[in-house]
Amino acid sequence: MCLLPGSIAPLIPQGADVIGIINVQHRDSVVKVKTATRLAAESENNPVSDALQGGLKHVNAFYVISCEEDCHNHSHHRDPMEGVHYVTDFYALSVYPLSPSVQCSRLCEAHAFC
Repeated sequence: MCLLPGSIAPLIPQGADVIGIINVQHRDSVVKVKTATRLAAESENNPVSDALQGGLKHVNAFYVISCEEDCHNHSHHRDPMEGVHYVTDFYALSVYPLSPSVQCSRLCEAHAFC
């Protein structure tokens, strides 16, 4: 697992799925909830194809976590992924709000054990 500050857009192969990790309360639509372990296992079983053009190769998944999100301020409903156009699907790791550092830690641990 590689943590990259800033945008990962230049590193994403054309056509690869990118998973946005958010908290449930920040989306108007229904957000799917999947545990970090389930996301990691699914990416291990279906990694990003090396046949896609450009970007990094030999990658299981691309995740985007907003570092600006405040999981404790429920009255603040600004979408933390507003303006990020390359995310193809959104998931919450829990029905309860998690800080970005906890989201990242859970994904790192899940990938370490898959």
